[in-house]
Amino acid sequence: MSLITAEILQDAGFDVLEAVDASEALALLNTGRPLDLVITDIRMPGQMDGVQLAGIVKNSWPGLPVALLSSHLERRQHEADLFIPKPFDPDRLVEAVRRLLAARIAPEAVSPNAT
Repeated sequence: MSLITAEILQDAGFDVLEAVDASEALALLNTGRPLDLVITDIRMPGQMDGVQLAGIVKNSWPGLPVALLSSHLERRQHEADLFIPKPFDPDRLVEAVRRLLAARIAPEAVSPNAT
């Protein structure tokens, strides 16, 4: 997640933890700290991209929503709950995050793989 994305979400009142790459994100998830959502860009530093991270998260933490952000999807299949194309409107990002979090409480609120 970029600094701008984190700032948008923090300004909207969300608590945000940031990871520099997929390995750090997985380390945060493995701490057992309760997390409500994973947001990742498809392209990021390291050996694993966001699509691969989304797959691992969905397989290891099936109830944890994942959103992918990118200026391109490269026509790849993904297991994320939501794809948000860049550039995005900050209000659209905040609304998408709220919908995904609401879906954890009431799963019928969001359809799978919504865009």
